[in-house]
Order: sequence, then structure tokens, then C-alpha cells
Amino acid sequence: MTWRQAIILVLAEAGHPRHTADIAERIDTLGIKPHRSEDPERTVSSTITESIKMDPKSPFVRVGPSVYKLRDEFDVAKARRVLQQWRGHEAGTS
Repeated sequence: MTWRQAIILVLAEAGHPRHTADIAERIDTLGIKPHRSEDPERTVSSTITESIKMDPKSPFVRVGPSVYKLRDEFDVAKARRVLQQWRGHEAGTS
């Protein structure tokens, strides 16, 4: 799973805007951190910022300083299904 995918899953799960620190914390809590990062909040922030800058169809929308949500057109239901499948997969491997 990439950082972008993990961020999408966390925002879909929340269903409302979240601060980058909260996103990073939730990624850690869920155990879906894609790779080690010295500063997960900065990684979340740079991943979202880069996505918005480079992709006109980025799934992320900035709603305040370091606060983001998923674009309204983004398929949140699909992201939630992916999260549920991932959780089921993880439960089966324990």
C-alpha cells in the first residue's frame, strides 16, 4: 500500500476533513504505514500537496491549514470497501 492509498483510506473512513497529524496517527493506529518515515505527518502532508499540485483530478481537497478531505466526486464507498477488505485480510493473517 502506498502513502496515497493509506491517506485515502483514512479520509474515507473518517468521512470528514482531517488534519495531517490526525491522518498520520490513524495510519499508524491501523498499521497501514506503507514504509518507515522519520516524520509521518510530513510524509502525509507532502504526499497530499504533491498530488494536488500534479494531478487536476487529485482525490484530495485542502479545506484549511494542513486540513484535507476527499474530493466530493471521489468514490468514498469504494475506498471504504477496500479498507474493509484490507482489515479482513489482516485479520486472516494473524
